[in-house]
Amino acid sequence: MSGLLQHIRMEHLIEEVRHLSSEESGKDHVLQKAKTETCTSDRRTRRRTCEYCGKVFKYVSTLNCHIKTHTLPFRCGTCEKKYSSRESLDVHRRIHTGEMPYLCLLCGRGFISSSSHKMHADAQRGKGTTCAQSAGRLFSPSGELGLHMRLHTGEQPYTCRHCGRGFRAKCLLTVHRAIIQERVLIGARCVPNPFTL
Repeated sequence: MSGLLQHIRMEHLIEEVRHLSSEESGKDHVLQKAKTETCTSDRRTRRRTCEYCGKVFKYVSTLNCHIKTHTLPFRCGTCEKKYSSRESLDVHRRIHTGEMPYLCLLCGRGFISSSSHKMHADAQRGKGTTCAQSAGRLFSPSGELGLHMRLHTGEQPYTCRHCGRGFRAKCLLTVHRAIIQERVLIGARCVPNPFTL
């Protein structure tokens, strides 16, 4: 019996013994009916809900992939960093080994991931932009040059409403806010962010 068929019989069907009053009387017949209490949408939803954050998924397989973002089961043996996928860990390990399997055909530069290679190749083909103040460093067209230029101009458009500190990127302000929330809980004050100095 296949695993699926066995699962259906064990979880979703019930056996009823009925005595028939026909010509076959005296024999017990086993009839199978669906278990209505196990097929409710509430039970199916509970099976596809993340135990860590409560997010509900359409498929159990998608839930299983999502859970790895909480548990980070793949650990680097060199520096102990953790990752949600083996692929991410493999890319990270290349930092330690120096392996650069993706080479630019135009300049010969190596890259540890296909995404960083693609970004470089796009910039080489004229899809990106360069920074003259940084020896022609290449940036993707997604606005990274503008963010980088804030290093040169000193512009800090994102401001902390608690302490007034400015940040050149929204993500840096978000990290700062998280630090503030932790410190408010223990009664400390805002301190300079070492990432923006």
